[in-house]
Amino acid sequence: MDKIMLMLLKVITLIILSFSFMSKAENLERIAIFPFKSNGIDTSNSLHFVELLKKAINESKQYKIMKHSIMITILSYNGYRIDRGDHFCYDDECAYVMGEFLSVNKVVQGYLKKRGNNFSINMRFMDLEKEEYLIDTTEYFYGTFEELQLNKIPKLARMINQSTRDRDLAIKSKEKRISKFKINIARNRSRFGLLQLSKGSLNQAIRYFESALNIDLKTHGEEHPDVARDYNNLGLAWASKGKYDKA
Repeated sequence: MDKIMLMLLKVITLIILSFSFMSKAENLERIAIFPFKSNGIDTSNSLHFVELLKKAINESKQYKIMKHSIMITILSYNGYRIDRGDHFCYDDECAYVMGEFLSVNKVVQGYLKKRGNNFSINMRFMDLEKEEYLIDTTEYFYGTFEELQLNKIPKLARMINQSTRDRDLAIKSKEKRISKFKINIARNRSRFGLLQLSKGSLNQAIRYFESALNIDLKTHGEEHPDVARDYNNLGLAWASKGKYDKA
């Protein structure tokens, strides 16, 4: 009986913790930052490094980062241990499985290595929904661990905070370039159509005008001067053929 009550208590606690995290993160993108694996660095120092990284990322107010205690509770309930250095998550399959349990769209993984005073940090910022790395970088540093934290944590946090914005700007820029490219194609085909119309090549003119119209409709919609121009040119071409019902 006691075991059943304990299990029910764990389930209720899990639900409350998950709901609390999700409700607070409603207006922010949710991410989980896993403890970094380490080689040559104490687990406690590795955990401290990640906590400082979380604080630096939080300053941008761009993400809602899952608390370490909540993450441990949810994953432990599902049979995963991330509170021990030898169980830290550092592969794609682990990231996807844990991300699904945690209900997050993005996760951060890392690996800290030290040899003498030489450090290396590999950090991956993964978009689980789009199945891609937003960041996969390795940083190198020579000095003490304290100097490493002061030097590299702000940079890593900036990279994470900027990655989504940079990608969104790149997508918008690409969409703008594509749209401009299509507009130019439509206008050129309209010009070619007028040239063919002046030469009496009516079928060729109609093909150019129809192509321009299809592009402009997809790019602008019905209510646009370029679309009205295409309809007018197409009407002239059909009228020239004596097809007044299509003009």
